[in-house]
Amino acid sequence: GRLQKEIIAYCIFDPETGDIASLAVAKGHRRAGVGSALLKYALQNMETDQVKVINIPLEMEGVVAFLSSFQLHPSGKQFEMTREL
Repeated sequence: GRLQKEIIAYCIFDPETGDIASLAVAKGHRRAGVGSALLKYALQNMETDQVKVINIPLEMEGVVAFLSSFQLHPSGKQFEMTREL
């Protein structure tokens, strides 16, 4: 067979600040260890003493549980500021 090339997951992080800006896995590839592998890689390559995953809605309980399994817990609150133009 022919090799199919598709992006099934990604993780955007900054080792210098400890920020994980985005982590996503395509629906058909979830619960197979892909997200865990990416998050482990990011955590192992941080150059800081603290890690922060940003912009996680607390109502996304599955995501919060996944991150909690890596000892990452919700702290602080964030909101968006908007203006009609």
